[in-house]
Order: sequence, then structure tokens, then C-alpha cells
Amino acid sequence: MDNFYDDLFTILKINTIYSTDEAPFGSGNKKCLNAMLEIGKKYGFKTFNLDNYCGYIEYGDGKEILGVLCHLDVVDVNTNKWLTNPFIPIIKDNKLYARGAMDDKGPLMASFYAIKELKDEGFKPNKRIRLIMGCNEESGSLCMKHYKEVEEIPNMSFSPDAEYPVIFGEKGILVVKISGKIDSIIKELHAGVKHNIVPDKIEGILKDGTKLSKLGKSAHAMNPELGINAISLLIDELKNKYDDSFINFLDKYFTNDLNASKINANSTDELMGNLTSNLAILDVKDNYFSITIDYRMPKETDYDNILNNLKNISKPYNFNVEVLDYMKLHIVNPNSFLVQTLLNSYKKYTNDTNALPISIGGGTYAKSFLNSVAFGIKMPNDEETCHIDNEYINISTLELSIKIIKDAIKELTK
Repeated sequence: MDNFYDDLFTILKINTIYSTDEAPFGSGNKKCLNAMLEIGKKYGFKTFNLDNYCGYIEYGDGKEILGVLCHLDVVDVNTNKWLTNPFIPIIKDNKLYARGAMDDKGPLMASFYAIKELKDEGFKPNKRIRLIMGCNEESGSLCMKHYKEVEEIPNMSFSPDAEYPVIFGEKGILVVKISGKIDSIIKELHAGVKHNIVPDKIEGILKDGTKLSKLGKSAHAMNPELGINAISLLIDELKNKYDDSFINFLDKYFTNDLNASKINANSTDELMGNLTSNLAILDVKDNYFSITIDYRMPKETDYDNILNNLKNISKPYNFNVEVLDYMKLHIVNPNSFLVQTLLNSYKKYTNDTNALPISIGGGTYAKSFLNSVAFGIKMPNDEETCHIDNEYINISTLELSIKIIKDAIKELTK
């Protein structure tokens, strides 16, 4: 642990928001990946850079591979809402504040130090332990697609990019864009940056010159109820002032609707809970608009029903409906060796003896591989800080996770 925070601060200080300034995902992601690989070399590990898409740090020998899947890229920041510089990490009141502290640089470094401690203790695993680090998790996971094209697939893996006790299932994710020509009093309007974030700000102007602005609260799209959607706030105000077909369209089908009930597409599953929807992005300019909606779909969701309903409500307006992204639901048997081993490591260090495997609405790297699940790093009673302003991780969670992940890796490879 001597250099843990020095090494963690090194990567937290690098801005790894997706950028087009350098292929494939920006100069910041390239710099951070290489910085992490240099940290691995410093402690005597084998390291590999896979064309700056991703890389890995490896320990041990054997035909099989245990993958530990983490990401270096982070979501955007609204600096006006941060109380500190998001890329100058600071510890205050036993919390580490920085963009990426929880999602996912903190968990990555905890995983690395778990492997490092095993190496320092002379542990000889029966598999290669491979810490795989991607640079595009927040914008499509093209990094993992590239990994699978050029490298060996892990026989089993886990991603510390969610929560404890252990995640056996992840909802399917459907991202849809609706666009078209409109006749509206709105001249220009902009809200949202990513499909997986609840938009916390909207700004624009009406054709009569009236300026528009609302502030909400960001949250991860898997838990839209934790945010306040700025688009919904503004449409609620405008619908009471103006009789406008476009405003009415948004109000009738999309705003203030966390479960797609307004388009009759809500569904639920006993294990995975409710479908969620996030009206994530809205752009209006020169009588053209586009909206992007993020749906998180449990097991019983009818994918075609969502699309057909969207097409039906859009048809009278001649709007176009386009699928931007789709990731299938991911489930691993909760009684499998992988899931139960991870669960037991969590129980061992938390005394949460009644814990059971759970499912989530988020999408992690676990979806990229068979026999792969999410494991940590958020504790059940921790605040969800992924994708929000003033992101932080509890120091106690971070340090306990090193022990939990270390034990899990040891049990999976002994």
C-alpha cells in the first residue's frame, strides 16, 4: 500500500474523456494507458499495449486466463458544478474526490494492487492473471472489440465496475435516436452529452428571442430516478405556455417517464426489476431535431415492441427512428463457480452473510465475454457517484476492496 495513492493519483490526474484529437480515443486515453503500463513495469509485471485501444498487465503462467476487466476512460464533467478540480484528486472526510475515483480508475488500481500483493507474497497462480484495461467503455466499448480481435479470450473474468456483492446479470441496453423536421417556436435547443447520463443542463432560444435554460442533476442512466432531467424540467414549463406540436410530442411520449410507460413499453422481471428509460440528448436547430433515448431492458422485455411503438408514434410526423446501439442482456448462472467464489470473498471480508447475487441496469465489460460478471466496487450502503458531479469513493471501500479482490483472485487461481 506504500505507493497506492501516488500511483492512483497519477492516472486520476489525466483527463481521459473521449476525444478525437488522437486516434483511437484521444491523447488523454493514450497517455493514461501508457502511464498505467509503466506502473506495471515498475513493479516487474509483463505489460502489453494493444494499439492504444486497450492494454493489459499480466502475472503468472498457464494455459487459462483469469481476466480482471477495468476501464481508464471517464464521462464528461460540468466544471461549474464541481466543488474541486475533477482532475486534481483530493481526499477529504475519508472520501477521494476525482472524476474516475469510483468509475473506474479507483477500482482498477485496487485490482492492480491486489495482484501486486499476491506477486509480492510469491503466490503462484494456476492461470495467467490478466488485468485488462480499456479506453472506450463509456463510448461503446470498441476497445474490447479490438481486444477480442487480437488477443486470447479469458476463460473467466470479472469487472470491478459496478457494485457488491456480485452481479450475475446485466440488463440489455438499447439506444435509439429519433429525428426529423419540425415546425416549432423553438429556434435552438441543446441538452445532454452521452446516452448513459441523465442530462443536467439545457439551453436554447425561442424564435421570438426568449432565452431558455434549466438546470437538473446528472445521474447514471441505469438509475435515472437518482437524477433530475433538465429536458423534462424545461418541457414542463413550456407546455403550459405554448401550444406547440413538437413540445406536445416530447411531453406526450418522453418527458417524466422513467419506465417507457408513455409509449406502452414498460416491462418488469422478477430477478432484474423494471425497464428504465433515459431521455438523454436533445438537439434542435434550423427546424430540425434529434433526441436520444437510453433503455435498460430486463429479461422479459420485448425489444421489437419498443422499436415498433417508437415507429408508430413517429410515423404521423414523418420522424426517423434509428438504433444507435444495442447490447444483449447478459446472465451468468448465479450458482456457478465464478459467481459463488466471488460472493464468498465478499462475505469473508464484510460479514454480510445473507448476501445474494444481484442484477443491475448498468452495462460493464462483463458483457464482452462469456463466463464474465461484474464484482464491486460500490458497497451496498455507499452512495452511487458514477457519472455525477463531485464523484467520489469512500477510502474504506477502496482499501477493503483490495483485500476482497485479492482473496477472490487467489481463490479463482489456486
